[in-house]
Amino acid sequence: MKTDVFRERMEVLSKQQSFAEDFVLPDYQRLSVKNILPQIGAIFGAGSFGSSGFPREYFGDFQNVDKVVLFIFDGLGYNRLLHHLGNHTGTFTELAERGALNPLTTVFPATTSTVLTSIFTGLMPAQHQSLDITCFPKSMVWFLTLWI
Repeated sequence: MKTDVFRERMEVLSKQQSFAEDFVLPDYQRLSVKNILPQIGAIFGAGSFGSSGFPREYFGDFQNVDKVVLFIFDGLGYNRLLHHLGNHTGTFTELAERGALNPLTTVFPATTSTVLTSIFTGLMPAQHQSLDITCFPKSMVWFLTLWI
């Protein structure tokens, strides 16, 4: 699969949202993972999730859409996905060719729990305030209780 077009889209987004070297700022208004839920809601006519902000040309026409399948691959970056698509054939290559594949920015902090909460609520981390999940082993609970 040719991935040149997808790489160009990533370059444009990176230049628009770049901050320092190799750091891309979240684009909460337009191209953020937090806009996935409002977009799915819009597809099915549920406007109560707010406006997604995605450009209209980003996903094309949603006429006659009955189902939406959302694949979440934790830690798989856009460039790594393009490398795989360019060097392999199979289901995901076929889905990318038939569907819509575009880069999005994540939220900050980009922890799994924060990102998933933003995807499933349509809110920025400052709004949902679920910034991380911290787990302690039982042996640490006694120490933490005394220390606090």
